[in-house]
Amino acid sequence: MAVKYVNLCINDLISSITDASPDLLFTSQSGNAQINSSTVTNNSGSSAELFIYVLPTGVAATSVDPAWRQVIAADSTVSLDGLIGKIVPNLGTIVAYADTTAVLRVTIDGITQLNTQ
Repeated sequence: MAVKYVNLCINDLISSITDASPDLLFTSQSGNAQINSSTVTNNSGSSAELFIYVLPTGVAATSVDPAWRQVIAADSTVSLDGLIGKIVPNLGTIVAYADTTAVLRVTIDGITQLNTQ
């Protein structure tokens, strides 16, 4: 099985404010993916809470707890260490929402384990 280093999402702006319709950050389409690093930047003057889900195909964010939840201080960039090592299954997704719209930007890097048969 081949491994490829990839940007799972790059500087994605979180505009959703509900788990009923979270923003899609990544879909694993060629095999499993593993999160190796993740950061979020808050460029606003107020703190904002971020909710990130790592979901198998067919599972809604409303039916499970977030993989990571954190309040991001105003004007800061932080590492989301709790996501490191999480596996996105083949055809699974990473989705997110925040308690306020359009102030948080997320970047997630990792590897994909390509299905080569």
